[in-house]
Amino acid sequence: MSDQRSERLRFLLVEDSAADAALMQRFLEAANVEHRLHRVESVEEARVWLDWNTADAVLLDLHLPDSKGPDTVVKLRRLAGETPIVVFSNAEDDDTAMLCVRQGAQDYMSKARLRPVDLRRVVTYAVVRAKDARMRALEATLTAYRSIAPACAVQGSAAVESLRERDEAVFRGLVDQYGPLMGEYMGFLAALLPEPRSAVASMADALAEVGATAADVMELHAFAFEKAAGSLSAPRTQLLAGEGRQLALCVMGRLVDLYRARVPTTASDGRFELAAV
Repeated sequence: MSDQRSERLRFLLVEDSAADAALMQRFLEAANVEHRLHRVESVEEARVWLDWNTADAVLLDLHLPDSKGPDTVVKLRRLAGETPIVVFSNAEDDDTAMLCVRQGAQDYMSKARLRPVDLRRVVTYAVVRAKDARMRALEATLTAYRSIAPACAVQGSAAVESLRERDEAVFRGLVDQYGPLMGEYMGFLAALLPEPRSAVASMADALAEVGATAADVMELHAFAFEKAAGSLSAPRTQLLAGEGRQLALCVMGRLVDLYRARVPTTASDGRFELAAV
């Protein structure tokens, strides 16, 4: 537990009762859980907050002004992605508890029986389990990206040397440029920003200047994704891991268009050499 206590955990409390919210705060302090607690009073307020913030866990009351019963878990699960949800309710029947767990809650606790020691155990275990699951999913995504890269490599008469192997400094600089592009593209996927066509074109131009291949684009995407994932919420990491692959395809497509506009030849090491038409 020492690792968890050394971190300040971020909790989103969805609770419309001021008295119950104050009790939760006192119990977290009594349980010696280092934390920051942000409270909202409805599912709609939770949606607004989660659009721009992240939490290590959601502490959820089932009876809110805009939602009642286990269906509240379903609504928060859609908003919170893989962020663990711990339900706190006045209802003590096992059927409600089991239904909440089936709907996606990590755990269920009765408010009447709540004790600081139980609260500490439930919330810290929920956070640890969720972080472990996210790490496994992230590792699987990175493995998938890196397994795709060799298959994208241009086949020449000799083994193809990647851009990262040829010039680590240039590759790292492109990773730094690709990161903000990922942010813009994520905003586009969330319907918050226009499609970043000019930024994609600029990225492809930079890659063409160094003779990058499709494999280089996939490796660049994997490195930028790994760098960005640590600062994103679980839902946004999932969005970027899945739909974000479209960005790599967009960059590849633009890169191919650039190469087609020139006379392609193949160097002895299998890389593109570009000569203007």
